[in-house]
Amino acid sequence: MKFDLNGRTALVTGAATEIGTAVGEALLRAGAAVVAHDRDAVAVGLVVDGLSARVDGAEVSGVAADLGTAAGAAALVQAVPYADVLVNNVAPASGTSILNVDEAEWRDFFEASVLSNVRLARHYLPRMVASGRGRVVFVSAGPLVQTSIQTVHQGVVTLAQLALTRGLAQSVAGTGVTVNTVLPGATHPPVGDVPAPPAWPTAPGMHGRPISPDEVANLVLYAVSDYAAATTGAALRVDGGAVPFLVP
Repeated sequence: MKFDLNGRTALVTGAATEIGTAVGEALLRAGAAVVAHDRDAVAVGLVVDGLSARVDGAEVSGVAADLGTAAGAAALVQAVPYADVLVNNVAPASGTSILNVDEAEWRDFFEASVLSNVRLARHYLPRMVASGRGRVVFVSAGPLVQTSIQTVHQGVVTLAQLALTRGLAQSVAGTGVTVNTVLPGATHPPVGDVPAPPAWPTAPGMHGRPISPDEVANLVLYAVSDYAAATTGAALRVDGGAVPFLVP
């Protein structure tokens, strides 16, 4: 199976994370021009330099903006007015018990994890529909569909993302545009060559090891490719069987 994204522009947010960097590299190797986003300009520069060094002929640029705010989202779409592929990988993390999560943290999580998707989709989806093609992938936290008392607020926004995915996919049905969510399990760096399983820390799930960022990137690459034209409104898990549900 050969993935061909030549002639397409892909915006990858949260690109300074292990998963974001792996996704950016996978899309570049498939021929896409990649815009790497993160909140911190220094981190963005490091990502762009790293991807340029690893992928010959890479067409990669960077944008810094805080997608946890409306102003940050507006700045990003002004800098990148069109994308054929949107991979929104912005997802804050916290380990606070639900009774100790204050309202400010609830708002921060909702802004970054849900409203960033809404704001970016509101801009890019109509433009994708007008062009007759496009792919949107939200990256969320797979294990958080089964929440603990320390991750309830993260689980709430994960489920909101899944509902948003389904609604957006239905809103663009039949247009050539798809919207999906990828749900990774716990990942372990580094990006690149995957170490042999015995070298990895133990982790719950059928694999008994964490998931490589590259393995997550492979699923994202499929979801944004032409091969996934019939996959939309879906929650796509890459967690090694860690979540014991049939749906997600």
